[in-house]
Amino acid sequence: MKNYLCKTAFVVCVSMMSTTPVFSQIITAGTPKVLIIDFLYEVYQTNQDALGIAKKYIALQNNPNDFSVDARYRGVAEHLTLLRKGQTVGQSTTEASRPIIFNPAKDKVVPYSEVNKLCLVFSLTKEQEDNTYVLIENGKPLRYFLVQGDKIGSFDYMIKGVNGPAYLLGY
Repeated sequence: MKNYLCKTAFVVCVSMMSTTPVFSQIITAGTPKVLIIDFLYEVYQTNQDALGIAKKYIALQNNPNDFSVDARYRGVAEHLTLLRKGQTVGQSTTEASRPIIFNPAKDKVVPYSEVNKLCLVFSLTKEQEDNTYVLIENGKPLRYFLVQGDKIGSFDYMIKGVNGPAYLLGY
């Protein structure tokens, strides 16, 4: 009887494991990947206030102009609102891509150094390259993130010229 219970428990455990989704990446709490995933979730899967998300997740750069911290966070919040609608700054609604929705079963957040052959070529310092991550969906890069400490320093970029390098933009 004891062997029968052990075998039954083993079969039940194996059955449960085979029906549980297996994610393509193991994520440790407190890592840049978790930060990015949490950010994407709050932007695209919740109705959280965009200004609150900006203040929680975005690291502001040194301020070379006269914009206040609040004004800069409001600018990021406006940008997040556009992203939720599938737009980016400078795009019309007809040109807008679909909103990004992070699906851990098929999407991955990986270090830029592991996938840079698939990606844009960025003008980055070694420290920036070590802290840049890419959201990959079906093997294609969707968005780039520069992580600074426990916040996101950038999730936007611009390309200089036709064949020039890309630059991550700070806020």
